[in-house]
Amino acid sequence: MAAATREQNWMIYSLPKKRARQLETNLKCLQDCAQSDPVFARDLKKLALLRRSCCEPAAVFAASNRGRTKT
Repeated sequence: MAAATREQNWMIYSLPKKRARQLETNLKCLQDCAQSDPVFARDLKKLALLRRSCCEPAAVFAASNRGRTKT
């Protein structure tokens, strides 16, 4: 389901562009949980701080920022 690549000390996991129906269903469920679960909210705040202060691995932050607005 996920592909893994290494960039220096980082392992970077990505999902395929063409996704199986089961994976799409699971991602939609995860998206719903992320909107209501306090753990996800806390983690999103931490991620936002990392994006502003961290430069490693640059490729991951650049890729994850595509199409997103700053929070």
